[in-house]
This record gives sequence, structure tokens and C-alpha cells, in this order.
Amino acid sequence: MNSPTIIRLTDEAKVFAQSRFPFSPFILRFPTPHIHEQKITDELCKFLKDKKQLELELTGYRKSSTKYLANESDLLLFVKTSQSFSILFDEKIGHNQFSDYHILEHPLEQFLPNFL
Repeated sequence: MNSPTIIRLTDEAKVFAQSRFPFSPFILRFPTPHIHEQKITDELCKFLKDKKQLELELTGYRKSSTKYLANESDLLLFVKTSQSFSILFDEKIGHNQFSDYHILEHPLEQFLPNFL
């Protein structure tokens, strides 16, 4: 008979797993290499709250270190809740109404959480 396999997690593996975000990031693409991350996220949250009566909860955001094109930049938005994920994923919200210079991209569908 086969003996049961015991899997032991290292401290590094636990820290890595705990530091991951629960949802794939959304990407805001800008036609300029210079963006102000805090201002953009504040404007998006304010727009959704004032115009759509939706509360967007973010766990974080950061400018992507990967360049799509030399004269563009991407802002990654990490949401906190499934409701916030749904808000950004829903194409009917009209994200492009809050700003004339970005495109909202959806995370890859293969990474959608099973409970949505």
C-alpha cells in the first residue's frame, strides 16, 4: 500500500500565498508614460460613487513595470471584494465616461473566480 503523502509548506510558500490578491488585476491603459496613480484611482472611485452610486473597494494599485508600447503606461487595479470585481467587470458601467484618456481592460477570463 502507498503511504499517505505529507505536504509541508515552507514559510516562504505561506508568505507568497498570503501576499497574493484574491482577484486578477484590472488594467487601465493610458496613452502617456507619465501618470499619477493616486489621482487616477481617487477619480475613478469618486466617479463610480457620484455618478453610479457604486462603492469601489481596492486593496491596491500600482503602475505596471511592463510596457505595452513606449508611449503608454498601464495602471493595475486590485479589487478587495467580489462586488468591486463585478463593478469593474460590468461593461455597462461606462468607465470611459469618467476620463477621456484610458481604456479599461478585463482580466483574462480564465482567471475569473469560480464564485462569481
